[in-house]
Amino acid sequence: MTYRTEIEGLRAIAVLLVLFNHLHISFFQGGFDGVDIFFVISWFLITMIIKKEIENNQFLHFPIKYYLLLIIFLTCFIKAHKCKHLF
Repeated sequence: MTYRTEIEGLRAIAVLLVLFNHLHISFFQGGFDGVDIFFVISWFLITMIIKKEIENNQFLHFPIKYYLLLIIFLTCFIKAHKCKHLF
């Protein structure tokens, strides 16, 4: 998968939404949306990497860092949805 600047731009916007929400800037109130956007984009990128590895028959040699990223992502995703009712 080639480097895609538009995806990096979307991730940057998502991070800014969260940052502005934490800074209590009233014009930007999309903190939760920013987190969701960031997770969706990250999941897309991880899925594309896994797909490429499977197509090249290299998935068995998949680096441990991607498994760790997947575990971290799923943990954060589950915790975020469990705690969403608190806000």
